[in-house]
Amino acid sequence: MPDEQSHDVGLEDMTFRGLFSLPPEGAELATHLDPKDFGEIEKQIASLAQPVPWGRVQSEVSGMVASALDTSLLDAWACAWQSWQKLKDDADESRKSPAEIKLSPVASHSIESSLHPWVEVLIGPKSVQKIVFDVTLTTEMKGLVLGLRNGKIISLELAQCEWTGSIAVRGAKLIERKLKKLDLAGCIRLKRPIAIGDETGD
Repeated sequence: MPDEQSHDVGLEDMTFRGLFSLPPEGAELATHLDPKDFGEIEKQIASLAQPVPWGRVQSEVSGMVASALDTSLLDAWACAWQSWQKLKDDADESRKSPAEIKLSPVASHSIESSLHPWVEVLIGPKSVQKIVFDVTLTTEMKGLVLGLRNGKIISLELAQCEWTGSIAVRGAKLIERKLKKLDLAGCIRLKRPIAIGDETGD
C-alpha cells in the first residue's frame, strides 16, 4: 500500500532532496556511510598527525550530496515530456491560437529520473578518492492533463502521483524510499511556463 505521506509544498519548489526528506546536512545519509567501504580514505585520515574523525568525513560528504539534490522535480519531469511526440504536436497546435489554452491529456505513464552527484575527498592538495552516488527516482502518473498556451505548459492537473527512489554508492543502497503518494490537488498554474519543442512565441 502507498505510504500516505504528502508534501505540502509548491510543485515548482519540490526538489529531489525534499522528496527524500533529507535535511541540508544530510544526516540520514551520513549514518549509512560506513568507513569499511572507503578504506583508502579511512587509512589516509587515520595517518595524519592530527587524525580526522570519520564522523566529520561523513558529515561533510553527506552535506555536499544533499546540496546537490536540490534539483527541481518539475525540471526532471519536463525533460521527459520534451520527448513525447503527442505533447509536441499539441504544443505546435496551441501556437496557432496563442491566446487560447489547449488541454493535452496524457496517458498514465512512468518517468525515470537519475542523478549522479559526486564528492572528491582531498587531503591537502592530494585527491584520495572520488565518491559517486547514484540517485534514482521513478514517478508514476495517472490522469495527467497539461494546459498549453502558445507552445508552453502553463498548468497541470494530476489525478494520482506516486514515487519510489533510492540513493546508492558502489551498487549498495544507502537510502531507499518505498512507494509514496505525492499529493498535488487541483489544477496547478505554473509561475514559470515550460516551453515544449519550438520556443517561438511568448
